[in-house]
Amino acid sequence: SLRRSSIPVVQLYNESLPDRYKPPTDQQSHYVHADKRTYTLTLNSPTPGRVYLLATVLNQDEDVIEKLQWGEPLSGSYTMNVRAMYTLVPNVTSLDTDQVTTVSFTADGAVTRSFRVPSFTMSFELILADCQPTNCPVVMTLSDSLNADDASASSQNCSTQGQRCSLKVVSPRVDKESYVTFSSSGGSGANGTTFNVSFEMQGCKAESTKYVLHSTSDNVTSSEDFPPQLYRSAVGILPYLPTDDFPACVNQGLLGRVGVSSSSDFAFNAFFALWTTEGKVVRKLHVMVPDFTTEVRTFTLQDSVDSGGILSLQATLESKGWNGVVRVCAMPDRIAENSSLAECPDGAVLQLNSTSLSNTSAANDVVYLPFPVSGTWYLSVQSQCWGQSGPEPCLSLPMISLSVEMTQCAPDACGQYGSCKLFMEATTIFAACECYAGYRGLACNDTTYALTKGQQLQAVYLLTFSNLAFLPAIFLALYRHYFTLFYHACDASHVYQTCITHYDSLQFCDFFGSVLSFWALLMTMARVKEGARTFLLLAGAMVIAVFQDSERLDVGATVGPIAVAAAILVASWLVEMRRLRALFPSKRRYLFFLLPGAILAVSGIAVKFLVTSNASYQYGHSYWHFSVMLAPCFLMPPRRGYK
Repeated sequence: SLRRSSIPVVQLYNESLPDRYKPPTDQQSHYVHADKRTYTLTLNSPTPGRVYLLATVLNQDEDVIEKLQWGEPLSGSYTMNVRAMYTLVPNVTSLDTDQVTTVSFTADGAVTRSFRVPSFTMSFELILADCQPTNCPVVMTLSDSLNADDASASSQNCSTQGQRCSLKVVSPRVDKESYVTFSSSGGSGANGTTFNVSFEMQGCKAESTKYVLHSTSDNVTSSEDFPPQLYRSAVGILPYLPTDDFPACVNQGLLGRVGVSSSSDFAFNAFFALWTTEGKVVRKLHVMVPDFTTEVRTFTLQDSVDSGGILSLQATLESKGWNGVVRVCAMPDRIAENSSLAECPDGAVLQLNSTSLSNTSAANDVVYLPFPVSGTWYLSVQSQCWGQSGPEPCLSLPMISLSVEMTQCAPDACGQYGSCKLFMEATTIFAACECYAGYRGLACNDTTYALTKGQQLQAVYLLTFSNLAFLPAIFLALYRHYFTLFYHACDASHVYQTCITHYDSLQFCDFFGSVLSFWALLMTMARVKEGARTFLLLAGAMVIAVFQDSERLDVGATVGPIAVAAAILVASWLVEMRRLRALFPSKRRYLFFLLPGAILAVSGIAVKFLVTSNASYQYGHSYWHFSVMLAPCFLMPPRRGYK
């Protein structure tokens, strides 16, 4: 997956999105079916800025689905090495948006110019005038990139427009390079075509304009705080004023970033706010929303600092007895034009409808944007009042509260079956939910492969209480004077697990104790001198501890010591048989004790290492408990001195 200015959001197995999450629309996905081969991806005329690449393995088979259910890592490995090569387009000069520029070209050529739209521009018009020849065989194409087939491209054929040809763009990308290409429309007389190019910008007025509301405050203020020519009371009663007197949008300034200190994780904990004249931070903005203009505020997301978190936008309608709708649109590098506020292309929209307002609750809306694009974001707000016959001018303006925050994960986003964690790849830090029990998705909300509560509890109880099979062997060892439940209470679902100490320590004790029990049992059964037996017990314990600390999941770490102990046992019995010149031990003991014990032990070891899938783990490992811990009841020798 590839995305400009932020990390791609990957839904590898089509996981469902949680409510109120807005996925990015500006990323590309490419599926590569190659093994140890180089894959070339060509991006024609990419937009400027940093590009993020993310690679992962997609494998749709039953084994993978089973691993997804039980949280087992997928097998196999892969690496991604990226080498970027680019080619520059020559002779691309800049247009000054404040001046008239003369352009000329030949019939078989095309001219491309770059230009930069100023900040707080809601729309602009590109004007081609004074064209020679008079039929003006020119097609002008505007785009965010050098690719004329880009989705943002728009064209105008000037041969049918007369001496003044124009192309209007609403919600243009601001403070970034845009491009216009002038090419021949195929008409006659295109050689030596000359024309003038100019721009007409419609931008937001500064906050000081006489019709601007001073609309942001920490608390609802008195009527004296609002311009008397606009308001007669604190709720904002408007006299009639011609809409032509008002600007299309008003620049209400920049929201500052305020970091939130945390004792655990420092990343992605911030909110965007205003400062009062007394220097106090206003975290939740109270905004009086006009219907006659669009109010615009900005905030800046920093590359690498914010691109790995979640942008949270929340708005609440505070006004009672008001009938209408309030729309809030947040877009990177663009201002929503009045007619596009409801759609808010390339951004996120909040809509507050008065019909959901009651005496006990306020209408509110929230949206979460995972891995937001870095750069300047434009936050546009506007209201629309409704009467009995439909939309009408507002006599009173609504007040909303608005908050903009960066978080690691959305509040309670990972739910019961996940936890929010920080990850780091190279120099990129990002936050994501680590899901349990087969739950998947951005907020661990996808239940496609999820285990039921019964399956989770069954795994915990079966693995834990099967350890009761230890009791017969323990009691028999105590009775005959031959001297592992906590691990599996922790080795289960993250939701229902109970760990008395670190998981790794519990796992070591469980594996070490199991193999050492076999070693001690076989050394006890062997016919060796007590001094040699003591040495073998201690030496075996040390060797087993080393193997279990480093290679405990390897088959050899378990089977190896048991095989060595079995070889010592067989050798000692053969020596004893030679000394006695008779079978040792007795035929009755072989038939009724050693044979059933060996069958239990061998079958338990076989099941432990052959039944490896996580779905069958609870059954296979529980059988290991029963078989291996009942085997000593048959294999353990009688008391010393027994004949």
